[in-house]
Amino acid sequence: SHFAEGTRRLEDTLASNVEDGPLKARALTYLGTIDAARGRSAAALSRLEQAITLWGTVGDEAELAAARDELGWAVYEGGEEEAQTLELFEQNLEHARRFGHHALASRSLAGVCQMLVVTGQFERAEPLALELHASMRDSEDVVNMCAADHYLADCAMHRRDYTLAEQHRLSALETALTSENVMQQAVEIHGLALTAAGLGRDKEALRLEGTVDAKYEELGAALALLPFYATWRERDLGAARARLGEARANAAFDEGRAMTWDQAIELALGRRSAVRV
Repeated sequence: SHFAEGTRRLEDTLASNVEDGPLKARALTYLGTIDAARGRSAAALSRLEQAITLWGTVGDEAELAAARDELGWAVYEGGEEEAQTLELFEQNLEHARRFGHHALASRSLAGVCQMLVVTGQFERAEPLALELHASMRDSEDVVNMCAADHYLADCAMHRRDYTLAEQHRLSALETALTSENVMQQAVEIHGLALTAAGLGRDKEALRLEGTVDAKYEELGAALALLPFYATWRERDLGAARARLGEARANAAFDEGRAMTWDQAIELALGRRSAVRV
């Protein structure tokens, strides 16, 4: 795989007794990032912390901030202390803004939003998500474009503004489609199942949930829900199931499972002409 090949080359660089400096720091940063992506949390944290120490010695503030940002995401993915992760992202955001590094500022801002949403601090998250959303206009950064709409949808869902949540979720899905990130598409379609349920479109909601269930099964993945999201699922999709009754709800869910992914996307985007963010 690309990860395995990249890891081998970078580890060869470190094994060559390269002196402490930019080359070694960069190799450690890249290796830590790869380790985090592969779920090797302990190795990622160790390498990124070494890289941060080296970048500090080298005195390259931009690279230091980038490595600290990678550390923040590695800590988050490793399920470590949420407060520590939020503090890292907030510090990274401050550094990126100080050095006028727009791309890093956007990524760090997304990290702050992520941690505020994860910890249920929606009121704090929303103005920052709006800032991220505004900064993404006319941008080609599809990851953070999607993230901005995703967080704004979450904030709207928290206060049960299903109409606004649907608008942002649709935008997030459209952006995810341009990046061909199927997992992110599934996340946004599941969010649209919740908003459909909240707006009383119960059969559509259960069909959308069924499409996502089938896609995750196909990918060999599990739909891991954060606690607040699991609460929304029970609140909204649970209510939709109750209104439909068990037989009709199960039939709609099974209809969704039988759809192709293209049909699922068409269903999810079916209301796009009626709403615009």
